[in-house]
Amino acid sequence: MNTFLIYAPHNQCVKTVEEYEGVPVVYSHPLYYQNKTKLAADFDLVDVNDYLIICGKSDDKPQSWFKYKVQVTSVKMLKDASGGEYNGFQVKVVFGNIIATFFPKISASVAKHKILESGVKFPNLLDFNRDGFKQGAFAELLDNEQAKVINDWIKKDE
Repeated sequence: MNTFLIYAPHNQCVKTVEEYEGVPVVYSHPLYYQNKTKLAADFDLVDVNDYLIICGKSDDKPQSWFKYKVQVTSVKMLKDASGGEYNGFQVKVVFGNIIATFFPKISASVAKHKILESGVKFPNLLDFNRDGFKQGAFAELLDNEQAKVINDWIKKDE
């Protein structure tokens, strides 16, 4: 099982030709993630039982923050019916269960400093020179040390 850092800055609903049950955790089109070789290509590797650390924005926070950890329950390749630029193309739709949350919310800038303090390799998705995610950033497979550091930030049930 792998752990991925995923930047999902918007609502993750997508219209598809085929029906599906539930709400996707995240989705992307192969045309996107196969062309963003440094910032999104790892999304192609996401599979059932993997873990996703989901980051994004919310209405009450101007910057990105770490939201929750998900375990992937299913992955489906469906046909986009959104009417947008990818209409008719394949879309990889990932479903999963939230298994943990980050509390308090940890911003990308705080995460940057925590990672630097830990001494582990800095994830490519986080912009080393700014306090946020790189432009176009989407998915990165974390190594074991990176995953351990980030998992330590998760709220523990007492």
